[in-house]
Amino acid sequence: MLAERVNPALRRVPPWAVYAVGVVPLLVLVAQTVTGDLGPDPVKVIERSLGLYGLQLFIATLAVSPLRWATGISLIRFRRALGVLTFVYVALHLTVWVVLDLQFRWAEIGADLVKRPYIIIGFAAFLLLVPLAVTSNNLSLRRLG
Repeated sequence: MLAERVNPALRRVPPWAVYAVGVVPLLVLVAQTVTGDLGPDPVKVIERSLGLYGLQLFIATLAVSPLRWATGISLIRFRRALGVLTFVYVALHLTVWVVLDLQFRWAEIGADLVKRPYIIIGFAAFLLLVPLAVTSNNLSLRRLG
């Protein structure tokens, strides 16, 4: 069975390696920004890239349990790292939208919310991630039981 071969190998991978690999797209994006390789509208590229990475990590985090149920492959020990990386990318995506794209122009942000209601859904999802991120540290986990 595949899980019998994969799970022992996964046990040797430290959780910090997930953080190291998860930061690579951000570092590439920073390098592209510094070298000017993001095209004529770099803020849009940064914003969309961060949002896409956040969404991909969110899906990967949600897929951990179904993967274990379906195949027996256990990535449970990496779920916290995936979740924290998800939060970081989504928070950066939101920050780039508010700070770099709309530059704190609240009237324009309000107009964007009316014009594109999916932004409200994304912000609601971000708000749901906040308590998960806040309680993902070891102290919080011990206090929660």
